[in-house]
Amino acid sequence: MIMLTLPNTLRWETQDRFYVAVLGNDLFGNLEVRQFWGGLRNGRGGSQVQSVSGLDEGMAILDQIAKTRKRHGYTQISAE
Repeated sequence: MIMLTLPNTLRWETQDRFYVAVLGNDLFGNLEVRQFWGGLRNGRGGSQVQSVSGLDEGMAILDQIAKTRKRHGYTQISAE
């Protein structure tokens, strides 16, 4: 079991939309990637949680998400 002290959080935005991806632990200490997206003005959006087997898999998923967001015209706002 890998326990992260701080979640690895990435945020992207376009003029109208946002997207957030978080690599962190669930309540049982298992690693997961949590994704949140929606409109900046309309309050609509969604979320998804994906369990990962290890830190390498989680980081690979975040990397793929970053590439997809860039391809879709998003700008990375922050990384924690």
